[in-house]
Amino acid sequence: MSGRGNAIRRLFNELLRRRVLRTLALYVVAAWLLLQAADVLFPAWDIPESGIRYVLYAALAGLPVALVFAWFFDVGPDGIRRTSTTDQDEAQPLRGRDFVLLGALVAV
Repeated sequence: MSGRGNAIRRLFNELLRRRVLRTLALYVVAAWLLLQAADVLFPAWDIPESGIRYVLYAALAGLPVALVFAWFFDVGPDGIRRTSTTDQDEAQPLRGRDFVLLGALVAV
């Protein structure tokens, strides 16, 4: 059991280091605010109530994309940089395949 506990602890520490949990929290708050705004504004704009459901579906579909983006990339004042795969805090510059991955994430 201790091996499994250590694996979970290592995963949690890696999620914290890569700021995935922070991204998750910010995404949930932003999605909630978007749904609240849709709930108020859609009836005023004569958009059917089912439109709110589609906003929810879009938010749910975007969550894995945001988490993958947070795992691989670090967004900061320096711009978008690739997250280091080691424990060092130094972010790496983007490579060619990183631009392909970013493009795919944006397309999704």
